[in-house]
Amino acid sequence: MKKNVFVFFLAFLMLLTSLNANKVYATLNGVDITTEDVELVLKNPNIKFDTLSDDIKEKVISKIIDKKLLAKKAILDGIEKSELFNKFKEDLALEVWISEEFKRFKVDFKDLKKYYDNNKTRFKEDAKLEARHILVDDEKLAKSIIKDIENSKNKKEKFIELAKSKSKGPTGKDGGYLGKFAPSNMVKEFSQAALALKVGTYTKEPVKTQFGYHIIFLENKIDSKIQSFKEVKDKLEKEFKEREFTKKIEKLTKELRKKAKIILK
Repeated sequence: MKKNVFVFFLAFLMLLTSLNANKVYATLNGVDITTEDVELVLKNPNIKFDTLSDDIKEKVISKIIDKKLLAKKAILDGIEKSELFNKFKEDLALEVWISEEFKRFKVDFKDLKKYYDNNKTRFKEDAKLEARHILVDDEKLAKSIIKDIENSKNKKEKFIELAKSKSKGPTGKDGGYLGKFAPSNMVKEFSQAALALKVGTYTKEPVKTQFGYHIIFLENKIDSKIQSFKEVKDKLEKEFKEREFTKKIEKLTKELRKKAKIILK
């Protein structure tokens, strides 16, 4: 039972983070239909209501209106007196209470900074390479391409030109650009060859991998670094708040269990 409560709690935290400042989309009998009503119907924080088509927006608002009208009818018909309603009432009370408590819960900046200072290795970014490559199936062709690069005046410009015309695979059209990557993300033969290069140079022999023969041009080497507190503050604050709030609820639950008379049957 305890596990189920916290699974519910964590899911509800995810919902909380998706709620934006309330915006009024309609009124029903003088009562506003707001962002919170919309989010509860969509049930997906990745869906942004304001980006939906007018037709879909209209259907969502219409659904909210129907639900509210039916809920009002249910209350007028005395549903609050039913036994089943009162069972669900406890879950609803917990949901609303957690929502209000979470909104009021504040993270102490000093605690956040202290956690960062004591756990800096968590925020270490691995060293990265920035490179281009030309990939072909034939070793003879790869050697011919290397010779063409060698004989050119502007070697990087020639490399890009040949990548566009000769390289197979999706990066060819971008001049063989692979972006920034950790060496461990590439096959061993490729990484070893790229790491051995100096910035601004290319492999003078084809590098064979399971994909074919590569010519590699190294654009940059980026050393590993610890992200600054400023860089990670927002993400860390969200993570820290959720974790510390969960601890608070767990502590409170233990205290309440001590005072409660519990008989397992």
